[in-house]
Amino acid sequence: MKIILETECLLVREILESDAEAIFMLNSNTEVLKYLTAKPMQQITETKEFIENVKNNYASNNVDRIAIIEKNTNTLIGITGLRIITDEINNHTHFRNLGYRFLPSAWGKGYATELATAMVIFFKTNYKNETLNAFVHAENIYSIKIIEKTGFEFQNEFLYKGNKHNWYILKK
Repeated sequence: MKIILETECLLVREILESDAEAIFMLNSNTEVLKYLTAKPMQQITETKEFIENVKNNYASNNVDRIAIIEKNTNTLIGITGLRIITDEINNHTHFRNLGYRFLPSAWGKGYATELATAMVIFFKTNYKNETLNAFVHAENIYSIKIIEKTGFEFQNEFLYKGNKHNWYILKK
């Protein structure tokens, strides 16, 4: 198992096949997906396909989604990543994007800020000549606060899949 980074409360590591049940709980939860465009998974078999896609993307791009583990319980509580998005979004294609999602049991504990801060440091250390973007549903005030607190600068508001989103770029 490859640990990507470690914070005071969290481990960030590659996603394993043994994470399937926890990822299904995450990706089938409508509260978790409220501000995301992903549709809730209906069956655990979808999770196995999700994990296979993550592994393939990681093999070809050396980046994709990775697991967020709560250290004191050794439990998967979310996923994150510095994914390369190839779709056109807000007039950008083939861009690196910071994203994350947590199970509701992990909300309100400061984990998202701790994670985003660590991911920004990781990005600045490992991808010095690249730009990091983040786009956030305009009604997701908690993620907006986290993104802005961790050094991202608002660029513009745009429509994506019928909803207003904010586009951010990490300040150099």
